[in-house]
Amino acid sequence: KKEPGKSLFSVENKKEEELRVDSDRRFKKFRENIVQALCKSATATHALEDAVSIPTDPGVIDRVGTLVERLIGLDFDVGVEVMRNVYATLDRQNDTAGVAAIKETGRFLIPWLYVSDRITNYQWDSVSLGDVVKIPAGLSTFAEIVMAGIDNREVIWNQLKDKMDFPDGAFGSRNLQFQPEGGISVDREKALREDLFKIVKSPREVMELDDTQKDRAIAQRLRWWFMERGIRIYLIAWMPNIIEEQPEYREFLKRIQQRYPALAIITLDRDLVIENQELFDSIRDILM
Repeated sequence: KKEPGKSLFSVENKKEEELRVDSDRRFKKFRENIVQALCKSATATHALEDAVSIPTDPGVIDRVGTLVERLIGLDFDVGVEVMRNVYATLDRQNDTAGVAAIKETGRFLIPWLYVSDRITNYQWDSVSLGDVVKIPAGLSTFAEIVMAGIDNREVIWNQLKDKMDFPDGAFGSRNLQFQPEGGISVDREKALREDLFKIVKSPREVMELDDTQKDRAIAQRLRWWFMERGIRIYLIAWMPNIIEEQPEYREFLKRIQQRYPALAIITLDRDLVIENQELFDSIRDILM
Protein backbone atom coordinates (compact mmCIF):
# COMPACT_ATOMS: atom_id res chain seq x y z
CA LYS A 1 0.00 0.00 0.00
CA LYS A 2 1.09 3.56 -0.58
CA GLU A 3 2.21 5.11 2.66
CA PRO A 4 0.53 8.39 3.60
CA GLY A 5 2.75 11.38 4.06
CA LYS A 6 5.11 10.80 1.12
CA SER A 7 5.65 13.76 -1.16
CA LEU A 8 5.25 13.41 -4.92
CA PHE A 9 8.42 15.33 -5.62
CA SER A 10 11.67 15.07 -3.65
CA VAL A 11 12.87 18.65 -3.27
CA GLU A 12 16.53 19.14 -2.41
CA ASN A 13 16.25 22.17 -0.15
CA LYS A 14 15.00 23.41 3.21
CA LYS A 15 11.36 23.13 2.09
CA GLU A 16 11.45 19.32 1.85
CA GLU A 17 10.46 18.79 5.48
CA GLU A 18 7.68 21.34 5.11
CA LEU A 19 6.35 19.42 2.11
CA ARG A 20 6.32 16.18 4.10
CA VAL A 21 4.41 17.94 6.85
CA ASP A 22 2.00 19.28 4.24
CA SER A 23 1.52 15.77 2.87
CA ASP A 24 0.74 14.47 6.36
CA ARG A 25 -1.71 17.33 6.84
CA ARG A 26 -3.42 16.58 3.53
CA PHE A 27 -3.77 12.89 4.41
CA LYS A 28 -5.36 13.83 7.72
CA LYS A 29 -7.71 16.18 5.91
CA PHE A 30 -8.44 13.49 3.31
CA ARG A 31 -9.55 11.11 6.07
CA GLU A 32 -11.60 13.85 7.75
CA ASN A 33 -13.35 14.61 4.46
CA ILE A 34 -14.51 10.99 4.12
CA VAL A 35 -15.73 11.00 7.72
CA GLN A 36 -17.69 14.21 7.10
CA ALA A 37 -19.21 12.80 3.91
CA LEU A 38 -20.41 9.63 5.63
CA CYS A 39 -21.77 11.51 8.63
CA LYS A 40 -24.32 13.08 6.27
CA SER A 41 -26.14 9.77 5.88
CA ALA A 42 -26.68 7.11 8.53
CA THR A 43 -28.09 4.70 5.94
CA ALA A 44 -24.96 5.02 3.77
CA THR A 45 -22.77 4.42 6.83
CA HIS A 46 -24.76 1.37 7.93
CA ALA A 47 -24.79 -0.07 4.41
CA LEU A 48 -21.01 0.30 4.08
CA GLU A 49 -20.49 -1.25 7.54
CA ASP A 50 -22.52 -4.26 6.44
CA ALA A 51 -20.64 -4.45 3.12
CA VAL A 52 -17.21 -4.58 4.79
CA SER A 53 -18.41 -6.72 7.72
CA ILE A 54 -18.02 -4.21 10.53
CA PRO A 55 -20.39 -5.08 13.40
CA THR A 56 -22.62 -2.21 14.48
CA ASP A 57 -21.41 -2.37 18.08
CA PRO A 58 -22.97 0.47 20.09
CA GLY A 59 -19.92 0.38 22.35
CA VAL A 60 -17.66 1.64 19.56
CA ILE A 61 -17.34 5.39 20.06
CA ASP A 62 -15.93 6.34 16.66
CA ARG A 63 -17.90 4.05 14.36
CA VAL A 64 -17.47 6.22 11.28
CA GLY A 65 -13.75 6.57 11.91
CA THR A 66 -13.44 2.79 12.22
CA LEU A 67 -15.34 2.39 8.95
CA VAL A 68 -13.11 4.88 7.15
CA GLU A 69 -9.97 3.05 8.30
CA ARG A 70 -11.39 -0.16 6.85
CA LEU A 71 -12.40 1.52 3.59
CA ILE A 72 -9.04 3.17 2.89
CA GLY A 73 -7.31 -0.17 3.38
CA LEU A 74 -9.37 -2.05 0.77
CA ASP A 75 -8.01 -3.31 -2.53
CA PHE A 76 -9.15 -1.15 -5.43
CA ASP A 77 -11.38 -3.77 -7.07
CA VAL A 78 -12.99 -4.65 -3.74
CA GLY A 79 -13.52 -0.98 -2.90
CA VAL A 80 -15.15 -0.29 -6.26
CA GLU A 81 -17.47 -3.31 -5.87
CA VAL A 82 -18.45 -2.24 -2.35
CA MET A 83 -19.16 1.35 -3.37
CA ARG A 84 -21.08 0.37 -6.51
CA ASN A 85 -23.25 -2.15 -4.68
CA VAL A 86 -24.10 0.27 -1.88
CA TYR A 87 -24.75 3.05 -4.40
CA ALA A 88 -27.11 0.79 -6.39
CA THR A 89 -28.99 -0.26 -3.25
CA LEU A 90 -29.52 3.29 -2.02
CA ASP A 91 -30.45 4.46 -5.51
CA ARG A 92 -33.17 1.77 -5.75
CA GLN A 93 -34.48 2.95 -2.38
CA ASN A 94 -34.58 6.56 -3.64
CA ASP A 95 -32.34 7.52 -0.71
CA THR A 96 -31.14 10.86 -2.06
CA ALA A 97 -29.02 11.72 0.96
CA GLY A 98 -27.42 8.28 0.98
CA VAL A 99 -26.58 8.41 -2.72
CA ALA A 100 -25.05 11.86 -2.31
CA ALA A 101 -22.92 10.64 0.62
CA ILE A 102 -21.64 7.68 -1.42
CA LYS A 103 -20.73 9.95 -4.34
CA GLU A 104 -18.93 12.40 -2.09
CA THR A 105 -17.09 9.55 -0.39
CA GLY A 106 -16.20 8.01 -3.74
CA ARG A 107 -14.56 11.18 -5.02
CA PHE A 108 -12.05 10.89 -2.19
CA LEU A 109 -11.83 7.13 -1.74
CA ILE A 110 -11.65 5.75 -5.30
CA PRO A 111 -8.60 7.80 -6.44
CA TRP A 112 -6.79 6.91 -3.21
CA LEU A 113 -7.53 3.18 -3.62
CA TYR A 114 -6.45 3.21 -7.26
CA VAL A 115 -3.07 4.69 -6.38
CA SER A 116 -2.49 2.73 -3.17
CA ASP A 117 -3.42 -0.60 -4.80
CA ARG A 118 -2.33 -0.22 -8.43
CA ILE A 119 0.64 2.13 -8.41
CA THR A 120 3.10 0.41 -6.13
CA ASN A 121 6.25 0.39 -8.26
CA TYR A 122 6.42 4.09 -9.05
CA GLN A 123 9.23 5.77 -7.12
CA TRP A 124 7.54 9.13 -6.72
CA ASP A 125 10.07 10.35 -4.15
CA SER A 126 12.86 10.08 -6.73
CA VAL A 127 11.06 12.46 -9.08
CA SER A 128 12.43 16.00 -9.01
CA LEU A 129 10.80 19.28 -9.88
CA GLY A 130 10.88 19.70 -13.64
CA ASP A 131 10.97 15.99 -14.50
CA VAL A 132 8.57 14.73 -17.14
CA VAL A 133 6.53 11.99 -15.51
CA LYS A 134 4.80 9.16 -17.34
CA ILE A 135 1.81 8.05 -15.31
CA PRO A 136 -0.35 4.97 -15.97
CA ALA A 137 -3.28 6.86 -17.48
CA GLY A 138 -4.37 7.06 -21.07
CA LEU A 139 -7.03 9.75 -20.58
CA SER A 140 -6.75 13.20 -19.04
CA THR A 141 -9.85 12.29 -17.02
CA PHE A 142 -8.06 9.31 -15.56
CA ALA A 143 -4.87 11.30 -15.08
CA GLU A 144 -6.83 13.48 -12.68
CA ILE A 145 -7.93 10.40 -10.76
CA VAL A 146 -4.34 9.17 -10.50
CA MET A 147 -2.92 12.51 -9.43
CA ALA A 148 -5.74 13.17 -6.95
CA GLY A 149 -5.00 9.81 -5.39
CA ILE A 150 -1.31 10.58 -5.09
CA ASP A 151 -2.04 14.01 -3.64
CA ASN A 152 -4.92 12.91 -1.35
CA ARG A 153 -7.36 15.30 -3.00
CA GLU A 154 -10.92 15.19 -4.29
CA VAL A 155 -11.81 14.62 -7.93
CA ILE A 156 -14.23 17.28 -9.18
CA TRP A 157 -15.46 17.88 -12.74
CA ASN A 158 -17.33 20.59 -14.55
CA GLN A 159 -21.04 20.13 -15.21
CA LEU A 160 -21.64 18.11 -18.38
CA LYS A 161 -24.10 19.09 -21.11
CA ASP A 162 -24.44 15.40 -21.93
CA LYS A 163 -24.04 13.10 -18.92
CA MET A 164 -22.39 10.48 -21.13
CA ASP A 165 -19.52 12.78 -22.11
CA PHE A 166 -16.08 12.63 -20.56
CA PRO A 167 -15.74 15.51 -18.10
CA ASP A 168 -13.16 18.27 -17.85
CA GLY A 169 -11.51 18.98 -14.51
CA ALA A 170 -13.04 21.64 -12.31
CA PHE A 171 -10.26 22.06 -9.78
CA GLY A 172 -10.10 25.43 -8.06
CA SER A 173 -7.11 27.20 -6.54
CA ARG A 174 -7.23 24.94 -3.50
CA ASN A 175 -6.67 21.77 -5.53
CA LEU A 176 -4.73 20.36 -8.43
CA GLN A 177 -4.96 22.28 -11.67
CA PHE A 178 -4.67 20.79 -15.14
CA GLN A 179 -3.65 22.49 -18.36
CA PRO A 180 -5.19 20.57 -21.29
CA GLU A 181 -2.84 19.65 -24.11
CA GLY A 182 -5.45 20.64 -26.70
CA GLY A 183 -5.01 24.25 -25.70
CA ILE A 184 -1.48 24.51 -27.04
CA SER A 185 -1.78 23.07 -30.52
CA VAL A 186 -1.25 26.36 -32.39
CA ASP A 187 1.84 28.39 -31.50
CA ARG A 188 1.89 26.22 -28.42
CA GLU A 189 4.67 27.91 -26.48
CA LYS A 190 3.00 31.32 -26.71
CA ALA A 191 -0.39 29.87 -25.84
CA LEU A 192 1.09 27.94 -22.92
CA ARG A 193 2.77 31.10 -21.62
CA GLU A 194 -0.53 33.00 -21.76
CA ASP A 195 -2.48 30.18 -20.10
CA LEU A 196 0.07 29.77 -17.33
CA PHE A 197 0.06 33.51 -16.73
CA LYS A 198 -3.69 33.34 -16.05
CA ILE A 199 -3.46 30.20 -13.91
CA VAL A 200 -0.67 31.35 -11.59
CA LYS A 201 -2.02 34.92 -11.39
CA SER A 202 1.20 36.78 -12.10
CA PRO A 203 1.17 40.56 -11.56
CA ARG A 204 -0.56 42.43 -14.39
CA GLU A 205 2.60 44.47 -15.03
CA VAL A 206 4.38 41.31 -16.17
CA MET A 207 2.40 41.38 -19.42
CA GLU A 208 4.36 44.47 -20.45
CA LEU A 209 7.69 42.63 -20.19
CA ASP A 210 9.47 40.61 -22.87
CA ASP A 211 8.95 36.85 -23.13
CA THR A 212 12.08 35.96 -21.16
CA GLN A 213 11.01 38.11 -18.23
CA LYS A 214 7.44 36.81 -18.45
CA ASP A 215 8.76 33.27 -18.25
CA ARG A 216 10.86 34.11 -15.19
CA ALA A 217 7.86 35.66 -13.45
CA ILE A 218 5.66 32.68 -14.30
CA ALA A 219 8.34 30.21 -13.17
CA GLN A 220 8.61 32.02 -9.84
CA ARG A 221 4.86 31.95 -9.29
CA LEU A 222 4.69 28.24 -10.20
CA ARG A 223 7.34 27.56 -7.59
CA TRP A 224 5.55 29.72 -5.02
CA TRP A 225 2.24 27.92 -5.56
CA PHE A 226 3.95 24.56 -5.13
CA MET A 227 6.35 25.35 -2.28
CA GLU A 228 4.14 27.66 -0.24
CA ARG A 229 0.63 26.42 -1.01
CA GLY A 230 1.15 22.79 -2.03
CA ILE A 231 -0.72 23.40 -5.31
CA ARG A 232 0.76 21.57 -8.30
CA ILE A 233 0.15 22.87 -11.82
CA TYR A 234 0.13 20.15 -14.50
CA LEU A 235 0.65 20.03 -18.25
CA ILE A 236 -0.97 16.95 -19.81
CA ALA A 237 1.14 15.88 -22.79
CA TRP A 238 0.28 13.48 -25.60
CA MET A 239 3.20 12.32 -27.72
CA PRO A 240 2.29 12.68 -31.45
CA ASN A 241 1.42 9.46 -33.27
CA ILE A 242 3.54 10.47 -36.27
CA ILE A 243 7.05 9.24 -35.51
CA GLU A 244 8.69 12.06 -37.48
CA GLU A 245 7.02 14.64 -35.22
CA GLN A 246 8.12 13.06 -31.95
CA PRO A 247 11.70 14.44 -31.77
CA GLU A 248 10.44 18.02 -32.17
CA TYR A 249 7.79 17.40 -29.52
CA ARG A 250 10.38 16.04 -27.09
CA GLU A 251 12.42 19.18 -27.68
CA PHE A 252 9.35 21.27 -26.95
CA LEU A 253 8.80 19.45 -23.65
CA LYS A 254 12.48 19.84 -22.80
CA ARG A 255 12.28 23.61 -23.36
CA ILE A 256 9.17 23.86 -21.21
CA GLN A 257 10.78 21.65 -18.58
CA GLN A 258 13.80 23.96 -18.37
CA ARG A 259 11.75 27.14 -18.57
CA TYR A 260 9.29 26.24 -15.80
CA PRO A 261 11.03 23.84 -13.38
CA ALA A 262 8.05 23.68 -10.98
CA LEU A 263 5.58 22.76 -13.73
CA ALA A 264 4.71 19.06 -13.61
CA ILE A 265 4.72 17.68 -17.15
CA ILE A 266 2.80 14.41 -17.44
CA THR A 267 2.77 12.21 -20.51
CA LEU A 268 -0.12 9.81 -20.99
CA ASP A 269 0.03 6.23 -22.23
CA ARG A 270 -2.06 5.79 -25.36
CA ASP A 271 -2.01 2.01 -24.94
CA LEU A 272 -4.20 2.42 -21.85
CA VAL A 273 -6.90 4.60 -23.40
CA ILE A 274 -9.47 1.85 -23.94
CA GLU A 275 -8.72 0.14 -20.64
CA ASN A 276 -9.10 3.35 -18.66
CA GLN A 277 -12.17 4.41 -20.61
CA GLU A 278 -13.85 1.17 -19.56
CA LEU A 279 -12.66 1.59 -15.98
CA PHE A 280 -13.87 5.18 -15.77
CA ASP A 281 -17.28 4.24 -17.16
CA SER A 282 -17.57 1.57 -14.46
CA ILE A 283 -16.96 4.06 -11.63
CA ARG A 284 -18.44 7.27 -13.04
CA ASP A 285 -21.70 6.90 -11.07
CA ILE A 286 -19.89 6.92 -7.74
CA LEU A 287 -17.68 9.87 -8.68
CA MET A 288 -20.08 12.33 -10.31
